Amino acid sequence: GTDCSGFTKALYAQFGIDLPRKSYTQGQNGVKVSREAARPGDLMVWNHKPGDDTGHVAIYIGGDQYIHEPQTGDVCKISSGINYFTCALRANR
Repeated sequence: GTDCSGFTKALYAQFGIDLPRKSYTQGQNGVKVSREAARPGDLMVWNHKPGDDTGHVAIYIGGDQYIHEPQTGDVCKISSGINYFTCALRANR
């Protein structure tokens, strides 16, 4: 397992998209849209402060569900309830 931002970075890299390593900087890299406007493949971002590693990032898969690494060392999971997140983000491609 990895942490949430390591997971999103590795997965996006498979599609030629280079994301920053930390969840905060991933949340600054792209076009923010509302949770309701999220499309499968968008990052879901829980807002937090610069340098604060308590934030969270996941990948929206549709139908109020997202895929993520809940915490370092955990296994990849599908969860539901995108209202947990502050916004969705379309990463710069």
